[in-house]
Amino acid sequence: MLFWTIVFFTISLIGLIKGGLFSSLKSRLKQIELKKLNGGDEKEYVVEWLKAGCFPLIVVSFLFIAEVLYLVNALDYDPYKFPTITAIAILIIGIIKTKKSKKSNDMTEEELIVYKAELVKKDKRTFMSVIRSFLWVVYFGYMFYVLVF
Repeated sequence: MLFWTIVFFTISLIGLIKGGLFSSLKSRLKQIELKKLNGGDEKEYVVEWLKAGCFPLIVVSFLFIAEVLYLVNALDYDPYKFPTITAIAILIIGIIKTKKSKKSNDMTEEELIVYKAELVKKDKRTFMSVIRSFLWVVYFGYMFYVLVF
């Protein structure tokens, strides 16, 4: 439990300082999708996507599953339960928010134009992403304190 606390604390701290561990992957996948939306070949899109995103997405999936298992297990260690339940709620809200976003195949022509413009602009860190990263750093710092002392 202590090992995963240190791992997730480090990942959260990097996310707070640099803006996300996989932000370069996200921008690369956006560039590949933009090529496809501008009339690129579907087969070429799939090959490029697999080259750029397959292994990192496997790592992200592994870390996500490990984090879910960590949070469920943390309920046994957390004396107050409220911080861990809040962390689980933040994770669930993030999943719901991700699932609600439309795919480019389901968009109307106007939505597609706006989506292309969003893909072109540089990724910015939003206030909410900084707050979310800060909350995770605080939570994993709290769990480190609970586990060590």
